[in-house]
Amino acid sequence: MEALLTRCGVPPLHYRPLAVSGGTILGVTPQPPRVPADRPMIYIAGGELRDTADTGPPIMLLVGDATVVRMDTVIYGESFRFEALRLLPGGGGWHVVPLPRPPVMPLLSPFHRVSISSYFVKDARVWISVTGEGIFSLNAEEGSWRMEFPEEIELLEGRALYVPELGSVVGLTPGDQLLYAYGFDERGVPRWRRTWREAIPWECYYDGKTPSREMVSLAYLGKRRFCIFRPVSRVGDQGRVTCNYNSFLVLELRRRPADGDLELAKRGTLVYHGEWRPGNCLGCYFID
Repeated sequence: MEALLTRCGVPPLHYRPLAVSGGTILGVTPQPPRVPADRPMIYIAGGELRDTADTGPPIMLLVGDATVVRMDTVIYGESFRFEALRLLPGGGGWHVVPLPRPPVMPLLSPFHRVSISSYFVKDARVWISVTGEGIFSLNAEEGSWRMEFPEEIELLEGRALYVPELGSVVGLTPGDQLLYAYGFDERGVPRWRRTWREAIPWECYYDGKTPSREMVSLAYLGKRRFCIFRPVSRVGDQGRVTCNYNSFLVLELRRRPADGDLELAKRGTLVYHGEWRPGNCLGCYFID
């Protein structure tokens, strides 16, 4: 797992969709305005893919060792983009394979749209929760979708992580960005297991800092340990932010021997690394 620093003048959301495969960091950023929309000029330069689609920050998910699935987070009408990027033999480049969109409701007007609220990879399948539609999964090898359940995963936001040794999907909630776990019932449907408010770095308040709800990122470190990155801000006497910091907090989960339910085994010490003044942008987030 790696951490990437973004700098002032770079819209952070444009650099969130990143994946590492074949020793290359793959990402998607918008094209400059001068590039015509009907000539998207998709290319790879230093591990970067560019396109002109105006569908919000796309999703980049590593599936297996040599496939990256790229998905739009918002689907307007019949406008969508789902692709599998496959590493060519010998690492000589990438082959882009178009994928169908998930079987959501017909979007008859360009103003009709649906959004992917959360997503994760489990057993070589990409799972997505679509607002108001339900849960779908993609077989990346065959390029086929299926509906898993007609209810969405309401309490996860963005990228989540399936951890086999816990038998659960672990991610962050909307709003306060608490640590949240879903297990799977006998039908394979994700069901809520536990929520941990310990993911909030409450101790930063004693340092005169306030935790942010934006740009929070989660990484799995192995051995049931998770690291949460969260920006925190120092607020002055007049309510203005005077300085920002990067904070990192490690939480370890485990299964209870008695019933196999999840519990918090250990909470690490909050660590600050890096700071920047208001008006500058030096954020940090995890990619995989």
